[in-house]
Amino acid sequence: MAVSPTTAAPTQAPTSTPTITIGYWYEKYGNSKQDDYDCVMSAYDSKSGDWRSNYQYYYATLADCERLCSAQSNCRMFVDVRELNPRFCAFKSSRQRVSHPDKDVYVKRVSQTTAAPTSAPTSPPATSPTSMPTASPTLAPTIDFRAQYCLLLESLFQELGI
Repeated sequence: MAVSPTTAAPTQAPTSTPTITIGYWYEKYGNSKQDDYDCVMSAYDSKSGDWRSNYQYYYATLADCERLCSAQSNCRMFVDVRELNPRFCAFKSSRQRVSHPDKDVYVKRVSQTTAAPTSAPTSPPATSPTSMPTASPTLAPTIDFRAQYCLLLESLFQELGI
């Protein structure tokens, strides 16, 4: 699945410490669902025809669901409700899942990369438009470190079976 990294701000001078970038990838669990723990989405727009409810989104591609879940720290996974037309994803704040023949679950996983210190300034972000508008633009890159740390620990504990 796609990784949606958080972009580090450009530097005006060389850096002496590594830069840590947090991103996400999604692990698919076929024929699964989750009925509880709806995640109310901050990107919800009641006037938009793209939303079925404040936690369900009609998507063009699954990348739309990944982008929205990645943008919200308490979104832990989404359910692809593929048996209905139009198809939609339901965002969840828990990773619990059960078997279901007509749905798939995509669990958010944390990835982290570390860039070495630089000997020269880095270039600024691109100024040309992107192919997909940002759901909630900000003036500067933002990172919710506490939420990222919790997700990272949760993923680590799950992988260790703790």
